[in-house]
Amino acid sequence: MTARPLSAEDCRRLLGEAVVGRVAFTDRALPAIAAVPCRLTPAGDLLLTVPGGSRLAGAMHDAVVAFQVDDLDQGWTVTVVGEVHDVEPAPADRTDRTDRTDRSTGPQAGPDDDTVVVALSIDVLHGQATGPLRQALR
Repeated sequence: MTARPLSAEDCRRLLGEAVVGRVAFTDRALPAIAAVPCRLTPAGDLLLTVPGGSRLAGAMHDAVVAFQVDDLDQGWTVTVVGEVHDVEPAPADRTDRTDRTDRSTGPQAGPDDDTVVVALSIDVLHGQATGPLRQALR
């Protein structure tokens, strides 16, 4: 069975349903991958929540990374490549993250202060269907 490419619209719809994905980043000049919670914003960026003080958080400041979500039971995968930007907290509620970025302050504290929230721009987007989703898209 061959994979079928997904449209950008299908990729964004599937990204919008995802709650956890994997971010591929560089850690001390070596490739690394970590699972992180995610959320697609109305503006089209992905918000990623990463452990504060971790190597991942340190490596995410203005970096270019790859991010992937999938559902193997449904037979699809979506990959994003983009630049990570720090998220500026909303003035009224620091736990409510916005789509604005502030590159000067570093990653912002997340809801439990042990995490930081960053925005990943979607510069490259592609996906493929290999299983039941592929059948449904015919």
